[in-house]
Amino acid sequence: MAAACCPPGSLPAVAADKSHTPQGEWRDVSGINTYVTACPCLQGRKEREGEGLCNSSNCILVFHDIFGVTSGRTVAICDALATRLHCHVVLPDFFHGSPPLNPALDTQTFWGKLWAAPQFIYSMLILRSRHRWESVCTDIAEKVMPYLVDEMHVSAVGVHGFCWGSWPVAHICSTAFGEHRTGEGGKEKDAEGEGSSDAPQVGEGDNQILYPLPLPLPEGLKVCEGAEGIVKCGAAAHPSYRLFGLMGEDRDKVVSAISVPQLLMPASNDEPDLMEGGAVEKIWKSKWCGERSKTCTYRDMVHGWMNRGDLKDPLTAERAQQAEDTLVQFFAENMPSS
Repeated sequence: MAAACCPPGSLPAVAADKSHTPQGEWRDVSGINTYVTACPCLQGRKEREGEGLCNSSNCILVFHDIFGVTSGRTVAICDALATRLHCHVVLPDFFHGSPPLNPALDTQTFWGKLWAAPQFIYSMLILRSRHRWESVCTDIAEKVMPYLVDEMHVSAVGVHGFCWGSWPVAHICSTAFGEHRTGEGGKEKDAEGEGSSDAPQVGEGDNQILYPLPLPLPEGLKVCEGAEGIVKCGAAAHPSYRLFGLMGEDRDKVVSAISVPQLLMPASNDEPDLMEGGAVEKIWKSKWCGERSKTCTYRDMVHGWMNRGDLKDPLTAERAQQAEDTLVQFFAENMPSS
């Protein structure tokens, strides 16, 4: 039992990867401790792949797992994405230094197992009381997005989440931060107008392709100048969509409003609805972005493998690299290139 958002049999907390030398730096973004890896070409580093490529107007915004920003290889994966995609990667600490579950708790020991159930209940209470969408969206709308637009001069964002992070990824892709389009005469154009809390679908004909309108942001929040439609795609490794139920939210309502290509990489013990042919994929396939969305289930891995799996195990190392390669290809195909 790892946490309220993780399925039974998930990998436990793993300390930060000490073997990795961080390529970025920690910055204070309006009070949020944030790991930032700038575009390699701006840092003067030799790029591992390609020559002369620079996508410094692009950024990958990463949402950490339930154990926080230093969980396992999260920082190392951020650095790899920056190097391979030639763009900025930003990892804010949305838990503000206090993860709902103690990442130092070893659930494999006697005392760890004894405290597992209380920790599970505690993490659920903390998530519901301190980290609802209204709170996370406040950090995004008032702090992170203005920083990306005004300070880093970013014009296109891809979002990626591990575990807990898949939940805000789905939310942000369903709002006006996501690039929404409408169908008209077989063409696509930028969506205009206010969002609807009912996530209406715009389309024509019996075999209509649906163009969802954005869900509104929580009351009192607005999209900052330059950030409307800035999110071009979203991805998640071992996603925890069970959080929608935990938070008392309507999962399908949010998923139905997602308007940009999605990549899901569930593990064997993740929800069946998230796998190929599941309820979530069926919703995406009815939309304009459906053909560019994909699901890749890792049936020989368990929840947490990508950033917390033991790379000393050859199969885990192989699957982690495959997931990184899939992620890089997905962002390369769906983000603007210079």
